[in-house]
Amino acid sequence: MSSKYSALPDIDTQPDVYETPDTCEDAEVSDDGFPTHEEQSEDIVNENITVGDAVDKFKESTGEVTETDAERAIRYKKQLYKQYVKRPPLEYEILPRDPALQETSLQKLRRLMYEVQELGEEVEKKKVIDNLLVRLFLCLFKTHTYHDCDSLRMKLQQINLITMHYHRKY
Repeated sequence: MSSKYSALPDIDTQPDVYETPDTCEDAEVSDDGFPTHEEQSEDIVNENITVGDAVDKFKESTGEVTETDAERAIRYKKQLYKQYVKRPPLEYEILPRDPALQETSLQKLRRLMYEVQELGEEVEKKKVIDNLLVRLFLCLFKTHTYHDCDSLRMKLQQINLITMHYHRKY
């Protein structure tokens, strides 16, 4: 013990002792390490069966597999293949930048096409909004016709709602 703690009261200076019983008298342990019990249930059949006898006994059984089950398994595999490998070209997957996952050329092409398409949609929406804003500005400050200005204002509100919904969705 360190000398700085030796003067403190209520410090236990005795070594720690961990005691466990050496053996358990009421349970026997076999050579494989599992406890054995002398009392066996009468419902348990204790027959020694060799591996060869077991193979001979179950060699003839093939289970309950029918032709329809095999066909169902093949159809299920085909459905999985179509669902995960042969995706339609309208669906694009964007993979995270993980060193364990390498993006194939096809995946990269699809991702870039999707990003270009998305950028084009954003540019078109911005052009439409800018055009309507210019028309609304001209309408308000030059023509002073209430009907034209009101219809442009309604269109702008609709576009604003659409873009707000679009940005919430993505």
